[in-house]
Amino acid sequence: MQVRLRYQPSKLGTKEQPSVSAMLVIAGAGGGEYKAMITGFAQPPQPQGPFDVPNGKTTAIEFRNPFENPTEFTLQVDNPAFMVPMRSQVLDEQKTLQIQVSFKSDREQGGRLIISCKQVSQPWIFYLKGVL
Repeated sequence: MQVRLRYQPSKLGTKEQPSVSAMLVIAGAGGGEYKAMITGFAQPPQPQGPFDVPNGKTTAIEFRNPFENPTEFTLQVDNPAFMVPMRSQVLDEQKTLQIQVSFKSDREQGGRLIISCKQVSQPWIFYLKGVL
């Protein structure tokens, strides 16, 4: 039997303990059970993008709550030519959100969508590129 597995840890490691572990349990129809400890190394949020945002239109940026509990996230942009429809959003555990970013300007510009929460010290950064 071969099992393909993608493990996405639901918490971040620390300097002292950079890995995050979980128990994988595979149960067979005949009553057998296989257990294995799996380990992942969760890095702090990494910058992503740039995402093109056409003038006068929106671009959807997908964001996933990596935590095992509902979490409140704060959303902000660092350039007033870009806008997001909400300043904060509670997102259920492991769920994704399509964040609609809009751009309005008479010239091309760059900016960042910054998403933060109390559980991490380093925010998620999404680079934005406003295009005409």
